Amino acid sequence: MVAHHVHQLLSILPNALAFGYTKLKPEPEEFKVSQRCTAPCMSVLICVYKNLDTDVTIDFAGDTLYQLFLSTLDHQSVGPNAILKDLCESWDGYQSCHIRPESQWVNNLSSYITGLVGTRIQHVESWVAQNVEIFQSAGQTSLTMLHHMFEATIIDIRGNNQLCRQQCSSCQLTCLLSS
Repeated sequence: MVAHHVHQLLSILPNALAFGYTKLKPEPEEFKVSQRCTAPCMSVLICVYKNLDTDVTIDFAGDTLYQLFLSTLDHQSVGPNAILKDLCESWDGYQSCHIRPESQWVNNLSSYITGLVGTRIQHVESWVAQNVEIFQSAGQTSLTMLHHMFEATIIDIRGNNQLCRQQCSSCQLTCLLSS
């Protein structure tokens, strides 16, 4: 039973980290797409972190509706730069680049994106913990595998959703593409 539960979590984990939801729905009337999303983002149903045992929705306030880039996810229709562009443009201070020093503006933007990624990771980590808490005493190797896979996926999502921040050789501004 533990192995089956872990297999379910592993199959859902990439969607949970990339989209903030555990289930993608094909029915258009149930989709929620961010109005600011310029890339062809995948639409997702609002609020679908669920406890797999009880089918109770777990509510996490403060998560972003924006997609994060995960290199291991097969069905992301856009690359990391398009996703990062949407994340950048979702920041309230994005338009203030002309009135702040560039280094301060880039640091604030980077902190904003890091915060979005961190919040998503915390929510998914809590969701995973709630879904395996009944098996903690079992000490199964499949639980260890789940935690290792989760840690590897966290490294992937953090690395793919951060600004390059190198100086552009042509315009001399800080690069806002994916690192």
